Amino acid sequence: MQREDHKRLFGETRSSVVQVTMLEETYDEACQIARENDWEQDYANLIIFSNGISFLQGKAVLQQVNSGDSKAGETIQRLTAELQKYMAMYSTMKYQAFLKTSDNESMDWAINALRIENGALKNRLDLFRADEERLKAELQRLRAENSDLRARIAEFSPALQVGRDEPLQTHGPNTLKAWLTRILRRGK
Repeated sequence: MQREDHKRLFGETRSSVVQVTMLEETYDEACQIARENDWEQDYANLIIFSNGISFLQGKAVLQQVNSGDSKAGETIQRLTAELQKYMAMYSTMKYQAFLKTSDNESMDWAINALRIENGALKNRLDLFRADEERLKAELQRLRAENSDLRARIAEFSPALQVGRDEPLQTHGPNTLKAWLTRILRRGK
């Protein structure tokens, strides 16, 4: 809501906290009225109180009109103008409430979509972590196998001893495949 609208609609409005002591059955009647009208309990007392004020004000105006008071016509005109003002304010507030509710629904949808996406990404991250652990284990197994193969090759020919971090020759006649083939032929 724009500042101007807020100021125009509410002006110098302030809220007050009121504590009222009443008979329990009176309070129970108020709660029953609230339930019958599907009013939220937090607002039911305010609605009942406001309706009571309006009823008493209307009763006073009706008494003025019925008594033939000379100011009755002015009072009716004032109340009619006030009613028109409140109807315009109500229309504006209803529109603003509609916009805010629509925005709120859109935000709820976006939040739910983000929650779902977050869950999917967490699942994907868990899969990546499991893959990482599996690949680390596989890499460790391959390193051990590589060390074992290097040790076997070194047994057959000390000239082929290769340092742990030094790669075997992969080009030319001395490739690993060629040496493995030779080793396997010797064993036959």
